[in-house]
Amino acid sequence: MARAVPVHAIFFFSGVAGLGYELVWTRMFATGLGHEFPAMLAVVAAFFAGLAIGAWALDGVVSRSRAPGLWYAGLELVIGGWALASVVVIPALNSLAADLIGLDPSPARHWLVAFTVPLVGLLPATTAMGATLPAMERLVARLKGSGGVVGGLYAVNTAGAVAGVLATTFIVMPLAGFRVTVVALAVINVLCAAATVLGPAAGERERAPVAHELDDTPPAWRLTATLLVTGLLGIGYEITCVRVMAQVLENTVFSFTSALAVYLAGTAAGAALYQRFAGKTRFAPLLALLVQWLALACLVGIVVLGSSRGLYASCRDFFGGGLRGSVAAEMMLALLVFGPPTLLMGATFSHLVQAARGARGGVGRALAVNTIGASLAPPLFGIVLIPLLGMKVTAVIAALGYLALVPAGAIAVRRLVPTALCLPAGMAAISLDLVLVTAPPGARIIALRQGVMAVVAVTEDSQGGRLLKVNDRFFMGGTVRSFADRRQAHIPLMLHPEPKNALFLGVGSGITVGAATDHVEAVRAVELLPEVVELLGYFAPGNRLERFDVERDFVVADARRFVRAADERFDVIVADLFQPARDGSGALYTREHFEAIAARLADGGLFCQWLPVHQLDLDTLRLIVRTFLDVFPGSRAFLAHFNVQTPMLGLVTRTTPEIFPPDWYDRRLRERPGTRQALVEVALADELSLFGCLVADAEALAAFAGPGPLNTDDHPRVLFEAPAFGYLGDRMDGEHLRLLLEAWQPRADSLVGTQPARAEFAGRLDRFIAARDLFLHSSIADVRGDRDGAIEVLLESVRASGDFRTAYISGLQLASQLRASEPAVSRELLIALRDARPEAPQAPQLLREWFGE
Repeated sequence: MARAVPVHAIFFFSGVAGLGYELVWTRMFATGLGHEFPAMLAVVAAFFAGLAIGAWALDGVVSRSRAPGLWYAGLELVIGGWALASVVVIPALNSLAADLIGLDPSPARHWLVAFTVPLVGLLPATTAMGATLPAMERLVARLKGSGGVVGGLYAVNTAGAVAGVLATTFIVMPLAGFRVTVVALAVINVLCAAATVLGPAAGERERAPVAHELDDTPPAWRLTATLLVTGLLGIGYEITCVRVMAQVLENTVFSFTSALAVYLAGTAAGAALYQRFAGKTRFAPLLALLVQWLALACLVGIVVLGSSRGLYASCRDFFGGGLRGSVAAEMMLALLVFGPPTLLMGATFSHLVQAARGARGGVGRALAVNTIGASLAPPLFGIVLIPLLGMKVTAVIAALGYLALVPAGAIAVRRLVPTALCLPAGMAAISLDLVLVTAPPGARIIALRQGVMAVVAVTEDSQGGRLLKVNDRFFMGGTVRSFADRRQAHIPLMLHPEPKNALFLGVGSGITVGAATDHVEAVRAVELLPEVVELLGYFAPGNRLERFDVERDFVVADARRFVRAADERFDVIVADLFQPARDGSGALYTREHFEAIAARLADGGLFCQWLPVHQLDLDTLRLIVRTFLDVFPGSRAFLAHFNVQTPMLGLVTRTTPEIFPPDWYDRRLRERPGTRQALVEVALADELSLFGCLVADAEALAAFAGPGPLNTDDHPRVLFEAPAFGYLGDRMDGEHLRLLLEAWQPRADSLVGTQPARAEFAGRLDRFIAARDLFLHSSIADVRGDRDGAIEVLLESVRASGDFRTAYISGLQLASQLRASEPAVSRELLIALRDARPEAPQAPQLLREWFGE
């Protein structure tokens, strides 16, 4: 009996390692299999399937052994040993999987490869993991002299899983990366094996086996079916609820971890309560009560989901926001949704597995059947039911499915109260709208798709302006923002001398991709969400959709996987804005991804990576720039537009460094004269306006990046560092842009050369850039409420360059706005504009019209 306590501690740490492996292996495989939701679910299903194989295959031999402790120690060593091997095996399997999947696979082929490769690659470890519960159950049963230990063991192992989820995601992976995390987890396995051999396994051959204790064991077919269905429904409910919550949560790497930790903690608590209070209760009556209350609890959880937006906002306000407050709020929402259901799930699983225990085994086979059901849930619920029926109906099906497991005649009518309560709870759940996407003020939703990965909507305001919204968190462009969207295509394409084809990573509303057709005939675009491509028609004709063959030119795929699998080379590759804090986006800024893009560039090819400055802290921006320069030294940075609230920075590189000759602009447009008008429409009418977007030359960019770590596939620091800023919300005051402008003072000759023929133009460009920076500082002051300071700097911008017309036009617009409310200020501003630009006719004309001067 004295050794039962340390053996539970051993099994706790085994749980730490087990869930840690699941998380880190899933992310390691994602770099090769892709971040498409079906592929990631396939990895999870493969992990479950491996557990089931091991639990089933080794149950009998382990259970009949006189030395289950030695078996357990050996299993831990196998897990740790293969985990160490996986550090080398998984990258090799990723390369194999990329070849097997190909460029544009069918969904069936993609799923099959994404399931089979991890299943085979992890099988030695997952098989051993599956057999640890039956081995530990026999060891502890003989130590305690009791066969009723399943609930307690499952509780401590799952509690260890909670610790593993939190420690791995919040501490170990961010600090050390994936490979070191795997090594650390393998050390835990070795220590568990050593502790078992030196402790509870000592002298175990002398202990007598413990007989099965239940008198009312159900028929084998009934028990098997119940185990299978509970595994299916439990994970199905989790997947569906997480999809609903994803609409309102921040969707960082920590969001899913928070929900998973709560789900596991509830399951562990339920198993512990079963062990403490219900271990010897008759099987059928208790099962009937558990599954009835479980159905009711799930329905109540669905009702809670309907209020998740308000609940999350209230919790976040209560906990204070930021990284810690937001994660606490995510956990609290998950607790409200998952708390009661998972308590009952943990108790139900323990009850079923305890009933399956026999003299010759049973625990492992029960675990195997339950895990098979769990492995079926990701494809059935995540890929089939949610897109087909919607999240609400799918969640209700998962909840009511438990009622089918009530044993016929097992309980009296008076104990059917939970089933009766399911009727009003089900009606309340089915009346809710679990699509939580909202339109901006004054707008409405005109189209919506519930997809495998996200809810995607198109909103329209009273002026007809449309935006694309993903979940209730992200806008991905639209006609309202078409000016900036089009410039994101025109700027990089105009910096290439003769582009023939282009690749865009990220589609959004398609307006950026469509603008590329003004420059090249062949355009391909890759988008992760199929629903985004389905909704492109709502943004026509602004996205030039009529110029595309949608099925040929738009590919639904993970951008990383597509770049690695493609054999075509492109003159220009443009990577769209990716929300840095969003889970998975960090992989799009790794050195390995940039290297793959470099391999897809044609000779003289150009690559542009757009970055949302307002969604990045400067340390993370510096990390991304440093990683980019490690692959593309000598790169430059350009601003997409001169908006200080949503500044977009483009890192631009060419395989052959370019100094732009005097006739660059005209020569670029010689073959496509129609492109000139498209450029005029987005204020890129001449060389000055194009090159005036330069914000950092190669020297300034390198100095900003400095020495330091890189963002790599093995250690994706952006994945873990960006959320700290992302949880604070976008920084719209222009502070980061101000700091960058002060640090970066690009020289025009770095772009146009130092030849005498370019000296006059270089001087104009330097003045243009100086005026632009003053204009941006003026806008920043205005955003902060310093109008007088903003006007003063604005006038400095007007005086700095006659070529930079934006400041002058902005001054006229401000004077117009002030004319009615503050006519004296309006008049003074017009006088100052007239004096700053005496050759410009607009200010004198308005002075005459408005003030008689």
